[in-house]
Amino acid sequence: MLRVITAKIKYQDRDAVFNLPCKDSQWWAQREQLTEDEDATFYLSAVEPPGLAPLVGLEVNLDELNFLAKSMERFIDLEEAQFLGALQVAKSPTLQDAINLSFNLDRFTVVQNVVKLAQVGREHYMNLHGGTAPGEISDAEFVQISGLGQGHSYRLRPAV
Repeated sequence: MLRVITAKIKYQDRDAVFNLPCKDSQWWAQREQLTEDEDATFYLSAVEPPGLAPLVGLEVNLDELNFLAKSMERFIDLEEAQFLGALQVAKSPTLQDAINLSFNLDRFTVVQNVVKLAQVGREHYMNLHGGTAPGEISDAEFVQISGLGQGHSYRLRPAV
């Protein structure tokens, strides 16, 4: 498995680094090195990729964190950008919010190139609708769909 998340987990005065995703037996063995207390509370003290920084400081369930890493493992580059961008604008996200978000990426469009507005509109339309027949929508209509124009400042926004 390719490492997707590197998480520094804190339990009381002890730390451990988890490379996720991994087999349940692997994270469980690392967890037992921190404590054998089954009711232990763990905190995320550092994380890679940096886009997951909003989760730092939160109480985490190691099984759920591994599940998030497995979800992220399937992302293509655009989906990763959507996920990490949406997580940055979320209001106080929890680990559960991040997991749910990983399955709802179609609600967000990431604008990566504001020079080619027709391409922005096309990507946004495809993100919302999944497809269109060739020639059904003109480039001018895609520019309008992009919602970008001069004098505007945009951040990642939920798709309507």
